[in-house]
Amino acid sequence: MKDHPDKTLEDSKLSDTNIKALGKQITNIRANLRLKALEFEKEEETSTKAEGDVTSVNNLAAKMHRGYFKSKVLNPEEADYIPSNTPVLHRTIHKSKRLSLKEKMEVIHGVLVRHEFQAHIAKQYRVKPVVVSVLVNKAKK
Repeated sequence: MKDHPDKTLEDSKLSDTNIKALGKQITNIRANLRLKALEFEKEEETSTKAEGDVTSVNNLAAKMHRGYFKSKVLNPEEADYIPSNTPVLHRTIHKSKRLSLKEKMEVIHGVLVRHEFQAHIAKQYRVKPVVVSVLVNKAKK
């Protein structure tokens, strides 16, 4: 209005044909927007379904890694395709390895003095990382 002081509201009104044309354009834009929204929802559903499939596969892999299916599937008496000399696979209880006093000192020295990772030292000495953590915390006290 500052640039055109002589322009009035009457001059800037749209005609009926212009309003109808703009209405059709807006209707077309809304229809395209709805189509894109539907496509986006379909993509979301497929990605969510794929994520669920990946999650179920990961859960199955974790069960297999823990040995959940070994005793149920690989039973030599029931399965005739497994050779008779194959041992039955089952979960065995492993007793944690006892560290000698010298090894305990080496573990503590490795973590506190050489600043090695606890997980790395645990693998070196074939113990769980919790064992290394407990030893280091006791040494700190």
